[in-house]
Amino acid sequence: TLLVTYQVSEPTVLAIATAAPSHNVLRGLAVGKGEVFLDGRDATFASSGIVRVTNEEVTAEKLVSRLLTGVQWMSAPPANVRGDFTASVQLQHSLPSEGTTGRIFARV
Repeated sequence: TLLVTYQVSEPTVLAIATAAPSHNVLRGLAVGKGEVFLDGRDATFASSGIVRVTNEEVTAEKLVSRLLTGVQWMSAPPANVRGDFTASVQLQHSLPSEGTTGRIFARV
């Protein structure tokens, strides 16, 4: 179950994958720009800032990746999320045996 879902300001330029296994993957559809924000909230509440899609070639200069196999709430959000709140999680990674898998999250 997804904890949050996202929307985009320009659906002809950007799209969010919502089906497994690509939950919440941002995809550029056409040259342009837009914002990604929390579903049901104004873009000013929690926006990614401007995302630009171009057809220019780019080169990755650095790759940072993290292996994630579990998450544990350290301070869970309230059941009825309204207004400000504090929440924190502890990310876990463990591959204790052959055949164990995890998700790799990377940024360039």
